[in-house]
Amino acid sequence: MLDRPGRIAAEQNPFMPDFDSNDYRPPEFRLVQAMSKAHGEQGAEIGSFYCESTGEEADNLVFSILKVQRTRTLWGENLTAPACSSDNRITPRPGGEYPGPCGACPAKNNGCYEGYDLLCARLVGKVEAPGLGPEPDLFLLRVGGMSVFPFKRLWTTLRTRFANQPYRVSILLESEKKSNDKGTFYVMAPSEKALNDVTAEQVRLLAMATLNLSLNPAPEPDSYSEAVASTGPAVAASTRPTVPETQGGYLGFLETLPHLRLVTREEALEISPILKELGVPPETVSAYIQHTYAKKRALELNTGELTMLKAWLYQEYGAPPAVEEAPEEPPDDLPF
Repeated sequence: MLDRPGRIAAEQNPFMPDFDSNDYRPPEFRLVQAMSKAHGEQGAEIGSFYCESTGEEADNLVFSILKVQRTRTLWGENLTAPACSSDNRITPRPGGEYPGPCGACPAKNNGCYEGYDLLCARLVGKVEAPGLGPEPDLFLLRVGGMSVFPFKRLWTTLRTRFANQPYRVSILLESEKKSNDKGTFYVMAPSEKALNDVTAEQVRLLAMATLNLSLNPAPEPDSYSEAVASTGPAVAASTRPTVPETQGGYLGFLETLPHLRLVTREEALEISPILKELGVPPETVSAYIQHTYAKKRALELNTGELTMLKAWLYQEYGAPPAVEEAPEEPPDDLPF
């Protein structure tokens, strides 16, 4: 029983009082190889994805990425733990074989290779239109070895089509059988598909809440052309709202998410007095909507995008007034 979202009431759990989602580490999925412990001891099928903490085995995973962490790993004779590893490719973890820094280490690319740690949110529902469940299922995914190369192709796609915003896509992760002079093995095979606007916004807010971010967004696209070429909304950094502090971790935060819908004509017209007050030409808003959201007019925005558009106007062109006044005579048509 819950006394607030995401937190188990102390009187209902006397053995672990006051524990909530912040006390637990997300489970981790690994790709099963012939030499994997999951195959030898748990009987997991080679080429499947196995989670030791939950015992789940899956042929594929469908998820969205909340955060990517660049890593390095050096494996020695003991395959149960790396001989040296880094969580940022700059300095190694304490206790490893090399003191660092990684850039000047003799093991760099000589047994110690690049990898990625991904924090992911499981997507559920129809394959063609997956979404977040009522209680998002977070998990970790470690990418290393030969699986790094298909993920580098994925990062290129995220950069060129989605402006380095991984929350805008769903990932279908499968495995492929490969062979070389060292034997037969499996590599991860990710493929991406754009999420709808509502789900993408929910995933973004979940990522910000889970990572304790407020106004600390991902970098801007390198150019407007990247945003224009994208298949979904590319939200500029300056438009992102602050995530409110909530009790109960990300589960509690989800309950605060507003229902997103297309704006009404009256709501879109609220932009007109703001433009007049700040002295911003309508053409500026038109260009912003096209480049940031890949949409033509304000009437195509959802309520979350309209809120972020207003925040961007005030941040870029002036402070918000104490009281917003409605226009005396709303125009017959939108100029933007």
